[in-house]
Amino acid sequence: QMCIRDRYYSGGINSYYTDSVNKFWNNIVYDFNGANECAAFWSDNSPVFYLYNNTVHNCYRGIWDYGGTWTLYNNLVQDCVAECYYGNLNGGGSHNCSDDNTQPGSDGRNGEVLFVDEGGDDFHLASNDTVALGYGTADPGSGLFDDDIDGDTRSGTWDIGADEYVAAGGATIQAECADGIAISDAAARNAIYRALCMDGIAGGDSPGNIATLRPTAPDGIQLSD
Repeated sequence: QMCIRDRYYSGGINSYYTDSVNKFWNNIVYDFNGANECAAFWSDNSPVFYLYNNTVHNCYRGIWDYGGTWTLYNNLVQDCVAECYYGNLNGGGSHNCSDDNTQPGSDGRNGEVLFVDEGGDDFHLASNDTVALGYGTADPGSGLFDDDIDGDTRSGTWDIGADEYVAAGGATIQAECADGIAISDAAARNAIYRALCMDGIAGGDSPGNIATLRPTAPDGIQLSD
């Protein structure tokens, strides 16, 4: 799992070794566009490649089968000078994505993926992407990995590419009762905040309650107002 960037005559990840078995997942490779033989992933002789959930951006070619056997799942290739995928790429696979309709295998996706900040080289999937987000296949490596390039757990239907979109969580409101029991609740501010203590009495109830709610929200706003 890594990010690789270059602007010169070279390739990102490649193998010259006959019959070598190479497995790569959760990599971001970009800007290998300095010459007409640049590619993010490429091969010579007859290696065996398994590529899972990689993201490629702005290379001369994205994934180039110059010899060997390739199996590709959930790979995302965008904005290449020539082809996103090139060569036989005949080892099987599915759920790959391109923006020039060259993706190999079944259940592919074609279109412009929305990133968080493409110009700033932030290739996390944007929340409003409709091309790669939610269109991958789950566990393509049969237990090889279950997270993304950031270490976020993948679950359900996986996303295509190195990033698994994770929605930003709202702030958790923390409150503490007088009996020392910490309570968490996602109640909205400006609503009456009611917390149930271990004695079964709601903190917002009438006098006689032995547990007094003491809100401690991070922003200091009184939740009981």
